[in-house]
Amino acid sequence: MNANKAIDELIDISKEKYSLLTKYKNFTNSEKIHIRNSNIELLLDDINNKNELQKKIDSLDLRFYSILKDLKNELKIDSFEKINPKIYPNILTLQTIIKDIMEILKGIKDEHDSNKNVIKKDFEELKSNMKDFNRNKRITGAYRARNSPYSNTHGQISGVFIDNKK
Repeated sequence: MNANKAIDELIDISKEKYSLLTKYKNFTNSEKIHIRNSNIELLLDDINNKNELQKKIDSLDLRFYSILKDLKNELKIDSFEKINPKIYPNILTLQTIIKDIMEILKGIKDEHDSNKNVIKKDFEELKSNMKDFNRNKRITGAYRARNSPYSNTHGQISGVFIDNKK
């Protein structure tokens, strides 16, 4: 394969990946809204959409690395950064797109970490509420007279007549 043609194909793959990552980032951003609004169905839809995008991105990555491996073998280099931009000027375009991809990946990671922290905080709050509920349930249960001879079948004390005459 011609090196220029390979670089052009890498550029096309990278542009497509950038486009998919932009959509992925949009879903990640909308997840935050769904988490705040406790809209689980829409959150799950976003997660499923992101999974589909991830499959496409993985496929692009495999193609990219296969072509890159062949290119490095053809040019007898160990890193694509060593490709001379004077001989292959389109490598600068590829490097720019890869830089943009790295930036959007960082943004996705930051947003994902933020969403994860919100979910973790909400989960901790839920655990605390559940502990309070269970504690209150035990406290309430302690005041029931279950084994009292004056209690009915529901654990409630029925009326008791006390005669003070002798």
